[in-house]
Parts: sequence; C-alpha cells; structure tokens
Amino acid sequence: MRPFYTRIVVRKELSVFLVEIELPMKWFFCAVFLSFFSSGCHAAPSDSQPSPVEPVEGTFEVPTPKPTASPTPTALPSPPKGVLRLPAAPTRRVVRDAQIDAIKNKLKRYPTSAGYRRLAERSLQLQMFPEAVLAFRAEAAIYHKKGLNDAALIVENKAARYETQLQLFGERAPTWGEWKKLHSKARLEPKIGIYIGAFIDRDDRLKEIFRGVNYQIHRHPQEFAQLVGKPHATHFTYVAYGNPAPRAWLEMCKREKVIPHIAWEPKNLKEVKDDKYLQDFAKALRDLDWPVFIRFAGEMNGFWTPYHKDPILYRAKFRLVHQVLHRHAPRVATIWCVNSVPSQTIPNYYPGDDGCDWVGVNFYNAPFYDNDPRRSALLDNPLSLLDPVYKRYAARKPIAICEYGASHMAAVDRKLRNEFAIEKMSLLYGALPLLYPRVKMINWFDSDNLKHAKAGRQLNNYSLTEQEKILAAYKKQIEKPYFLGEVPDHVLNGDKNSTGLAVASFPIRGNEVMTASSQWNIWVKTYVARPKVFLAIGKKIIYAGQGNGAHSLDIARPQEKRDAKAASDSSSNSNKKPVAARLQKTTLTAFVFDEENRFIHSLEIPISANGSIVAAF
Repeated sequence: MRPFYTRIVVRKELSVFLVEIELPMKWFFCAVFLSFFSSGCHAAPSDSQPSPVEPVEGTFEVPTPKPTASPTPTALPSPPKGVLRLPAAPTRRVVRDAQIDAIKNKLKRYPTSAGYRRLAERSLQLQMFPEAVLAFRAEAAIYHKKGLNDAALIVENKAARYETQLQLFGERAPTWGEWKKLHSKARLEPKIGIYIGAFIDRDDRLKEIFRGVNYQIHRHPQEFAQLVGKPHATHFTYVAYGNPAPRAWLEMCKREKVIPHIAWEPKNLKEVKDDKYLQDFAKALRDLDWPVFIRFAGEMNGFWTPYHKDPILYRAKFRLVHQVLHRHAPRVATIWCVNSVPSQTIPNYYPGDDGCDWVGVNFYNAPFYDNDPRRSALLDNPLSLLDPVYKRYAARKPIAICEYGASHMAAVDRKLRNEFAIEKMSLLYGALPLLYPRVKMINWFDSDNLKHAKAGRQLNNYSLTEQEKILAAYKKQIEKPYFLGEVPDHVLNGDKNSTGLAVASFPIRGNEVMTASSQWNIWVKTYVARPKVFLAIGKKIIYAGQGNGAHSLDIARPQEKRDAKAASDSSSNSNKKPVAARLQKTTLTAFVFDEENRFIHSLEIPISANGSIVAAF
C-alpha cells in the first residue's frame, strides 16, 4: 500500500516550528509556538532575541553573495582618454533548463511552498537571480496566507538578498501634494530631513562625564559632535520607570541645543498609574520648556520585555502615559517603539493614531544570529528589517529608528569586521533620504556591548568611534544637510514661516521636465558585493561608480558653467533663445554590471531636459 505522504520536512523559523507535509493533492502547515519568559529592564540591545534561522532542509548547492570588501559606493577612475564606456553589451543571457521546467509544471498542479523553494534554489544554482526572487516571494505569499508572517519575513529577506533594486532620483522642491505626504504635523516632526542622534553614554573615547540620577554616567553631546564632525539633534538615555526625571541630563541637553530622548521602561504595567509619580515626571518635562521625546515601554512585542504578555493592558497603559504627558507637557512627543522581530504581533500593541505621536523601531546588524557561528547573518539587509514597520505606519506617523547599530566584532570569534559594519551603515543611511522620506530620526547605539552589556548579553561591539574606518564612514554618511544636526526653527519656536530644508530627493518620473537640480542619485542594491554602476544621458555615459547603495552625481557646477555661457551667447544675439529655455527630449539610463562585467539590470527613463544640463556633459 502506498504511503499517505511523500515527504516530510521539519524546519525551525524564528520561534516557530513548521511541519510541512507534501501530499499528492494537498498540503498543510502546523505551527507550534514556543513560550519564553524573561524579566528586567534592558540598558543595551538584546543580542539574544529571536532571529531568522535558515531552513535546515535544502536540495541544491546554492551560490551566495560574498560580503563586500570595499563597502561604500565609489566613483570608478576615468579612463585614459576621459571617455566613459560600458564594459559589455547590456543584454541578459537566456537559460533553458529541464529541471526548472519540471518544477514549474508541478507547481501548476500543486502550488506548495516546498515547490517554490526548490524552484528558487535551482534558479540560484543557474544564477537566474530575478527568477529566484519571484520564487522566494511566492513561497513567502503562501506563509502569509497561512498567517505565518514571521516565517514569511525570513523568506522575504532571502528574496531581498538576490533582488536588484535600481532607481533614479533628483533633488528639487516638493509640490504641495508632496509636502502633505512628507510632513504629518506630528509633535517635534521636521518638515524635511532626519534628526541624527545617538546613545553615547557608553562611548569610551568621550572623556567628559557626569553622573546623573542614581549615579548614572552621561557623556557630553558637544564632545561627541567634535569627534564625529557634526552636531546631533538628539541623544537618548535609559530611565527605569519609578526613577525621577533626569533633570541634570535634561538641562545639559537643553544647554547644548539637543532634544533629549528618554527610553522609559517599567518593570511591570501594573505600576503605571495616573498618580503623583507620573504627574511629577510630566511636570518636570514641562518645566524644562524644551522639546523632549519619550519612548515608553519599547520593544513590547519581544518576549524579553516584562510587559509583552497582555497587549490589551499595554495599549491602555501607553495611552494613559501619552494622555498625561500631553496634558502637562506640551513640548513632549511620545514614541511607540517596537522591535523589528517578531513582527507578527506588532499590530496587537498599537495604541491607536490618537495614542502616540511617532512610531519607532529598533533593529541591529550583527554577523551571527544569537552569537551562533552556524547561523550567519552577514548577508542580512537592514532595509528588510525596517520595511514592515515603515509600510504599515509611515503614511500615518513619522518613523523613528530609535536604536540601530552594526557590529564590527562578535564575541563568538572576536574577528574584526569593519567592512561589515560600514556596508550595513552605508545601505541604511544611504537609503533613508531616497526610499524612506517618512523616517525622521535615526539613532546609533554607540556602545561596546562586549564590555558594557549585562552578563549574558555581551555579544557584539557596536561602538561608532573606536575604529577610525567606521568613524570616517559615519562622517561621510551624515555630512549631507538632509541629516539634521540642529533642530529646525519651526520645531523649536513654532515658526510656521520656517520650512527648514527646501529640497528633497524624489524619484525621477517618465517624461519629467528636468530644468534645475543640484544632485541626481542612483540607488543600487543587488546580489554582488561591488556592482559596477553607470548613468547615461542620451547615449553618453556621464557617471561610472562601484558599490551597493546611493551614488550621487552633482550637476550644479557644470550646469552653472553652461548657463553662464548661455547667458553670454544670449546677450550677443538677442534673437537667439537662451539655452536654459530650450528643452530637449532625451533619456536617463542606469546600467548595472557585476564585477566580471556581466550585465545585471538597466533602467531607462525618458525626460525633457534643460539644454544646459544636456550640454554640460
């Protein structure tokens, strides 16, 4: 008699065990969730929190991208004759494979996640990366349909590893409709730009310290600003719920024109009441007469927090804190902040649009999951950790990345990985102005947790200033005006006539009129470590660079030179139209090749360009 099943696969995904049984006519999933318990407030990121785990089952040897050796996008050197050219013809090879055809035919009859996984793995083996991405996404869709959102997130992260993203952006002033999307008028929200911030209380390179409430050590923002080359608009510290407001630290932040950001963490929700303690804390913030961010009871979706068990009670207590702070302290903005994983339960804790001012998310990049050398996280994309929260809440609330860090050393092997930290930093900070305009704050967790974390959490070093290469890369990332080192006047003084930054980056649309711009940006993310990137206007290559992330092309100076010449020509011939008035139909085309000059992807956008822009190159 034939067995009732043909194949059983058991896999561990996050804190979920999946048992998949492939049947001749149907399939199903059974999910058994583990229960975890922990207690106590944290004063450092929890490196031991659950994280994506690779399936143990596999059919093929699958090629994986190598970690980048030179992680930041750079311009390629000009050729000897000064003429840029593509390294090869921009055409993709066509692959025919009998195994691919057989898997697809079976999927038409029995669309299972296992089938799509085999299709993805076979596609990767043949280096058919776009096809692999589609197959992984189909597998993830099946998990979503079954309500297994965290398992789906793991597979979507796989798809992101091999996906090629290519977009073109130009800097310009927003339209009225774009202004409304950029700025939701939340408390303390900048109209354009991102507050840069950090946790610096454990930065050992900063020598000036003082002790605040309960003898807590703090560092000075000015000394940090001198080290990183730019002031920061906000800094955060941790305060246990029940302790008084850290008045000395708050006053210091005010003197140094920094917005203080307090991660306020209760041991349990029952102690949170509309009582004298809460009211006195709110009044202390009112008396400061300065903007303050309050991040109450963060990472509540994680089992490691003592207040995660009862979402209904959590929502009620968060709303209570929000209401009391709003009643007594009009310059305070509340941040409801989750951890990026587990994502499935995040909506259960949301206090409502009227129950918080901002939405925040914490996430980190470390070389290994849970300090386990068998579970590499070298290829994880930080944007995949941001996406779920951004997609769900950005249209309603400004988004704050309350805690981020990329480790350059893990406890498991003590190997220095500066390039890993720089690569992840460059991807995240480079993407924010282009792909995530509603992210209005990002904070780096500047701490060597190998030294400063609690016992059991000494797993990674996130120090920003310890390694000169990492420090130099950070300086480069935040040098653009879009990364706000100072608080705009409209936030500090309520000046409605002050807009702060006047321009932002927007995707270049088809047939868009390009009459003025100071910068074009190419966003590239693909499956090779150092892709070669080219930009052409018409048939002329005007830029060549290498690396994943944001490539910037400053066109202001050549355009100004051309406009000056056009003005001179116009004055000598009054019947001749100025060059700036003539629009030429042309195209912008971006090309991506791998390190061996094999074509990966291209993007062509028809535009109408100012004559001076076309001629400048």
